[in-house]
Order: sequence, then C-alpha cells, then structure tokens
Amino acid sequence: MTVFGTYVNGMVILDSRVALPESARVEVHVRLISHATSAVPPKPNDDGMDAIYEILSHRYDSGDPYGSERHNEHQP
Repeated sequence: MTVFGTYVNGMVILDSRVALPESARVEVHVRLISHATSAVPPKPNDDGMDAIYEILSHRYDSGDPYGSERHNEHQP
C-alpha cells in the first residue's frame, strides 16, 4: 500500500485514511517526493511504476513445460 502525506512539526499527516485496526504496528519507508514550503501537500508523481508492477504480478504460461530448461538458449 502506498499512502502519501506531509511532514509538519515532526509528524506525518496522511492525505487519506488507512484501514488499519487501532494501535496496529506498521513499518514505514520514507521517500521524499518533493520539498514544499506551503501547507498544500505535494501531488504524487505518476511515473507509471504501478502499471508495471501490476503487469509483472501476473503469471504467464507459455504452454512449454520445458521452457525453463532452455532459458540460456539464444536466437541466431
């Protein structure tokens, strides 16, 4: 899940609600997307990565049961 927010006075204020039980412990990875001096939260960058990860999350069946055995073969 990706949630955006703004850092103000030592706290991160989220842009949207998160469906978590009260007192739930979470792990947070912080990535600066822009440095804004105004109180308006920055608009998240749409770099298309969500679409790429969606495609990569699907399994592909080529129908060839021996395809993985030939993964090092190269086309001329």
